[in-house]
Amino acid sequence: MLLERAARLNAALAKHLELKTAGQQGQVYSTRARQLKPLAETLSRSQRDWMAMRGAGLISAPIDAKPGLRSQAQDLLGRFKADPSVLAEADDTFRFQFTSGVTNAATEFDVAAREAWAAHMATRADFPRDDVLNALDAIPGYRASVQRIRAAAATFQKLRNRTPVATELSTAIAQAEAARQDKDDGLAAMQGDDLPAEVLSFLRKTGQGGASLADLSAQVQSWLEARKLSNAFRIVPMSQR
Repeated sequence: MLLERAARLNAALAKHLELKTAGQQGQVYSTRARQLKPLAETLSRSQRDWMAMRGAGLISAPIDAKPGLRSQAQDLLGRFKADPSVLAEADDTFRFQFTSGVTNAATEFDVAAREAWAAHMATRADFPRDDVLNALDAIPGYRASVQRIRAAAATFQKLRNRTPVATELSTAIAQAEAARQDKDDGLAAMQGDDLPAEVLSFLRKTGQGGASLADLSAQVQSWLEARKLSNAFRIVPMSQR
């Protein structure tokens, strides 16, 4: 009887120690999961957004490969498959190189996508200046068109200020182009004696990439000077446009 009881106690103790060890390993796995899951999700999202930008033709230069980071990931996975308990070991390479390497890689994707979006939108930010719109707004017949242009400019600027994620990119590009079309339509609707054809042509061109010196006729200069708009424009070489 005593021997049987001792055997049962010994078995219970062994089971307890087994469960305790499993519990400790579970805590280690949980801790590592909390460390790795957000890193993996961030890197995946950043790479997906960058790929969307590249697919849309906004990015041409590739991101440099990370062979060292890939090697560390493969080594960690191989050691874990061979012995899951390795996750419980203190690993300075994991803490100070691998995790920071993943974070830096995600940041590199984010920066490249942000710069690509900024460059794309900068080439399309061809809206009339506020002082020009203020002058046109003083003409009653043009106020509706000016309001339309201002609304389009506000929409465009809102899109410009936020880099879209992959699922939003095509919509953001379409909305930006729609805003530019609203601007063009607003300018096209301005007709009348208060806005001669030469002046309208000049304003359209300055809002669509730039006018040439040939467009700055005497009539245009007179119209600008009369409204104190001469300083609203500047001459730049073609190479700087």
